[in-house]
Amino acid sequence: MIRVTRSRINEEKFRNEANLRRATSDLYFATFHAVCEALVEPLGGDPDNAAFKEIYTRVYRQVRHESLEKRCKSIAEGSDFSVDLRRFAKLVVTLKNKREAADYHPLEVFSVSIVKNDLATTETRLRDFWNAASGDRATFACSVGLKVS
Repeated sequence: MIRVTRSRINEEKFRNEANLRRATSDLYFATFHAVCEALVEPLGGDPDNAAFKEIYTRVYRQVRHESLEKRCKSIAEGSDFSVDLRRFAKLVVTLKNKREAADYHPLEVFSVSIVKNDLATTETRLRDFWNAASGDRATFACSVGLKVS
């Protein structure tokens, strides 16, 4: 997603309002899917096993946008997670709001410089997210991604 986002904003022939909106949406979905991937990461992998595929798919699809935003907001405001994971949580909230503006508010205007800045920030926060200790990353993903009864 990040590669596609970069091409949408860096190549002049593709740089238009529609692609700036798509790029903004892509950035949010890059963080959303990072959380989904972190949820299934501890499962390991056996793609030839039908039971594994079923569990993997069910866990991956547990994340709901609204609850992700709410829980990330809470973590960003203060938690025991590392600074990097709290920054990632804050970015998820910011990008979700920008994605909603991009996808649902036709009068919203997007600028190349702001979307480029969002891309750079997202790349940094994703790198920090994946560089976090795997246990911390999994705990974070469970905290923001799994439905709590």
